[in-house]
Amino acid sequence: VKEGGAGHPMASNIALGKTAFAKDDFGFAPHAIAKVNDGLAGNSNSWIGNSQNSFVGINLGATALPVRSVAFGRDVAGGWMDRTLGLYELEYTTVPNPDQSTTSWTSIGTMNYQSAGGLNFVNPSLRHVFNLPTTVMATGIRLKVNATTAYDLTCVDELELYSQAFFEGVALVSQGSSFTTGNVAAA
Repeated sequence: VKEGGAGHPMASNIALGKTAFAKDDFGFAPHAIAKVNDGLAGNSNSWIGNSQNSFVGINLGATALPVRSVAFGRDVAGGWMDRTLGLYELEYTTVPNPDQSTTSWTSIGTMNYQSAGGLNFVNPSLRHVFNLPTTVMATGIRLKVNATTAYDLTCVDELELYSQAFFEGVALVSQGSSFTTGNVAAA
């Protein structure tokens, strides 16, 4: 897991220019579904779900594309720390042109953002990059969010998808139903 920062030094965010979808949204400007992959950082360029069990995703098209790393955060610019805590589940589909009504999803893993501190989430609101255990061929990726309360609905600044690993030496591996970090660079 890499915390903070922006962009990928050697790969393009394949979510840019694709269609974003969500179960719901907060319904008040400036937060909107289309802002989750607009490439602009900050609170005024984010999506907020409107339920404790909402989701936001990216339609990658009719043909599956390789996804090797994912990044997201509450406020990539680092100014806002609310609307972050909760349980996140990352899923993919191979259904052509997925949207909010697609029901066929496969879990990649979960991320538990219940409090600040610990090995992975010193500041849960910052952007976090995750290398997936293996490349996933997907027509869509979605991030299910489970806010801690109905009054603290989850906010996502950017949902970024990359076909290459974001960094070498550390990979995100699934153990049970949770993500943990592990060193895969041992010689």
